[in-house]
Amino acid sequence: MEALRGEYEGDQAFTREDGTRTFAFNELMTVPAWRGRGFAHALHDALLADRSEQRATLLTRPDNEPAHSAYLRWGWRIVGTMQPFPDSPIFDAFVLDLP
Repeated sequence: MEALRGEYEGDQAFTREDGTRTFAFNELMTVPAWRGRGFAHALHDALLADRSEQRATLLTRPDNEPAHSAYLRWGWRIVGTMQPFPDSPIFDAFVLDLP
């Protein structure tokens, strides 16, 4: 897996993992006809509400505007880009600090 590129590239304090620090948020999708009704946001909030980790992370394709705008509205920030596998696209990496 390729390392994080961007603002935190090479920042070991930011990228350090111990198996309990970061929750990987993966695959939240909404059928277009159901977008904007609050279902995805409610699922998102319920999933992250009682996590013990310090933060959550996710990857999205840069051209996925609905996901980008939703995650930014929900408090996530883009911290760089990643290419998880040599044959995968380059994704934007998001982080959300958890309470």
